[in-house]
Amino acid sequence: MKIGIVTVPDSANFGSFLQAYALKLVLEKWGHSVVFFRTREQDYLRKIYVDWKPKKRNLKHPFQFVMKNLNGRTKRQKFLEDQELLEISEIQAGKKLDLVLLGSDEIWNVCTPVFRKPVFYGEGAWTAPTAAFAVSAGRAGYEDFRQYPDIIERIKRIPEIFVRDQNTMDIVEKITGKCPKLVCDPTFLVPVEKMKERYEDQYLTRHRYLAVYLYPGSISKENVRQIRKFAGKEKLALVSVGFCNSWCDYNVNCRPLEFPSVLEGAEAVITGTFHGTIFSVLNHKQFVSISLTPKVKDLLTQLGIDERCADKADLSTEMLEKKLTKELIDYSSIEENIQDMRRSSLLHLKGVITEYGK
Repeated sequence: MKIGIVTVPDSANFGSFLQAYALKLVLEKWGHSVVFFRTREQDYLRKIYVDWKPKKRNLKHPFQFVMKNLNGRTKRQKFLEDQELLEISEIQAGKKLDLVLLGSDEIWNVCTPVFRKPVFYGEGAWTAPTAAFAVSAGRAGYEDFRQYPDIIERIKRIPEIFVRDQNTMDIVEKITGKCPKLVCDPTFLVPVEKMKERYEDQYLTRHRYLAVYLYPGSISKENVRQIRKFAGKEKLALVSVGFCNSWCDYNVNCRPLEFPSVLEGAEAVITGTFHGTIFSVLNHKQFVSISLTPKVKDLLTQLGIDERCADKADLSTEMLEKKLTKELIDYSSIEENIQDMRRSSLLHLKGVITEYGK
């Protein structure tokens, strides 16, 4: 079968690429060919990485603004290297497809303007059957969807919907009157070794380090002080991955497929993102997730390690020491949960393909 996928594999985000890549690996292993649709304009995509037009807030910190753009220019080249592994094409009228899959990622987060585009809800220049797989609404709630009746009507017309978190499940059930099945994020569908290439860096080789995967500005100065205090006590270098966090000792600007190996080499991980949490788990790392987003909490609950979520207000050197050096995660039971999620989700995906393949 020729399968088209509507997601955001060309984002400046490790997780967005890796979930698309993992889904492609699964489908191609089953003998299908895969094409990804370009869902956003090239100018928009360039500005994700580099935007030299300063906003008012940038004028207060011109050095950080310049460094962010220089870092973004390098980052774009890194991401483009791996995106060449995906066939990403413009949506073309009459394109021959057997099935279109909407998802994964937060493509139904209506709180983000770009994700209100009809293409993310099955409206495109194709005539193939359409299903949604591992979609997420992110932080959006049902009340947010009620502001967009056209989106609600489009979701009602999608015959098969599989979601990756409880929040999205509740929203879809209220919209359609049917409870969708829960599947895992595609990055859980394949062994982590299939999504990992070694990242060569002398600094990482020479130092024991604490990997930090946090959006700049996402935590307070006091949070930073506590993290630095913990790292100093444990004699760990602070290594920021993918983002330029000036309070870290070293910043790594790597390709998406190298990201998992940077986490693998760390003594421990502090993250605030969904895929930072996933790849900490897949690499069997001791970690703390400074995130209270529904999708992260839901994931950790599914895995049976919800205590790894840390409230910013409770972040302290003592708490980090407890979570990262003393109360260690037993990954033998976690692996069983991952295998169960993988088997169930692969069965659902294969079921959709088989149904439409008829």
